[in-house]
Amino acid sequence: MLYELLRWWTYRTITHRQMSWYKLWLPLAFSAIITVGFVLLPIKPALVGEHGLASKLLGLVSIFPGFFVAALAAVSTFDRDGLDEEMPPPTPQVKMRLRGQLIDVRLTHRLFLGYLFSYLIVLSTLLSIVLLLADSASASIKYWIAFLPWSENVTSSVKILFVFMLSTVLGSVIASTLQGIYFLAERIHRPNQ
Repeated sequence: MLYELLRWWTYRTITHRQMSWYKLWLPLAFSAIITVGFVLLPIKPALVGEHGLASKLLGLVSIFPGFFVAALAAVSTFDRDGLDEEMPPPTPQVKMRLRGQLIDVRLTHRLFLGYLFSYLIVLSTLLSIVLLLADSASASIKYWIAFLPWSENVTSSVKILFVFMLSTVLGSVIASTLQGIYFLAERIHRPNQ
């Protein structure tokens, strides 16, 4: 059962030399730019609360899962011959359980896009939940920060860490979405090379 519940994470386990760009380097670069920008701002915006970044970002991110579900449905039912062919060499691979054993499976375009959009559905849903909880608990968060004997440096560090983690996840959603757009708009319409 755990195997089935965690299959959305399979996108992160795809082995291919270019995948580290989408899974690690682009999200970290995005996060570094956002975090450094936040640190350099002379007047920091509120992160939580009615006018906080979490509330504004929630409005955007909460619509993502629906679009990704539609993309997954389209990919699953799209009738095109090349979509079920193996991707060109070096073919990306994943581990898949077959008859109780984990085996290496070479990905087709359809399977790759299925894993990609499954990942994006769950990641954007989890991001929406985190933003909703942060926004809903904003009064308590502000109370704890004011009540606890933290120095201003610790409070500032916690805010920076929150921005870094949030922007890393958002960067992953953006990078993977751009990869999905490329595949749907162009790559699946070309013959394998």
